[in-house]
Amino acid sequence: MARRRMIDPNFWTSEDMSKLTARQRLLFIGIFSNADDAGRIRGKSAYIRSTVFPYDDIELSEVEKDLQAIEAVGSLVRYDVDGGSYIQVNNWKKFQTIDRPHPSILPPQDSTSNRRIGSESIGEQIANDSLPIEEKLREEKLKEKKDMRGDLQNKKSEELNLSDDITFLAEEFESKFWEVYPSRDGKKLGKDIAFKKFLALKEEERQLVCQAVKNFSNSKMVKDGFGIMDPFRFFKSRDYPNGIWREWLVPDNPPPPTKTQGVAGAVRNMLEKRIAGGKYDRM
Repeated sequence: MARRRMIDPNFWTSEDMSKLTARQRLLFIGIFSNADDAGRIRGKSAYIRSTVFPYDDIELSEVEKDLQAIEAVGSLVRYDVDGGSYIQVNNWKKFQTIDRPHPSILPPQDSTSNRRIGSESIGEQIANDSLPIEEKLREEKLKEKKDMRGDLQNKKSEELNLSDDITFLAEEFESKFWEVYPSRDGKKLGKDIAFKKFLALKEEERQLVCQAVKNFSNSKMVKDGFGIMDPFRFFKSRDYPNGIWREWLVPDNPPPPTKTQGVAGAVRNMLEKRIAGGKYDRM
């Protein structure tokens, strides 16, 4: 997603902008508002229309004419690289100040790029406009998916490895924690919160948590239906800021009660009395 962009005050009195219609000026603002940190954006008129005018019924042939008009006044350049169409906003660094810019995943214009001035014929545009809206949307979605696949291939390998790591951790969380954790009244709440806390742990801590949840689930206390908290509270709570799971690294070793008042404290105190009375045995 593009960052916030600036509109120079001189934009409104520019002689070049005065040659454009109000819609063309708005289109240009939409283009540089959605361009990446290098001033580039995908250049297909269908993509531009869906990005800048998603709720307006404007024919693709009209968007194509507007793009040609903006290029004619020198505000942008349209070019093709390897079958893909792109736009470069001219004088980008002059009008946009960007702190810590992200590298562009779109190819720049170079000596091998083809200038694209009205490369889509009006006949092609009219043919596209005659398609049912559902079919046009479907084609645009397919094109976006193909573009996204190409973008992923250009990303750094460490970014892809991070995605793989998260997938692996999600599977580990599901099989070794979530499925093992006991339900309370047939329910388990806060899965998303629990997963975020699982991700926040160090690798060795995640292994210990998986062992601790086994001990907790197999404990006599849990099997008798006592002390089952929401899964995300197993990681960290007000009473156990370092994680109540640490108390379950030893099998059947319920944590000691705290001074917390209310229902939670009362339950813990009740459990401690049962333990002291021999109902449960500490290991």
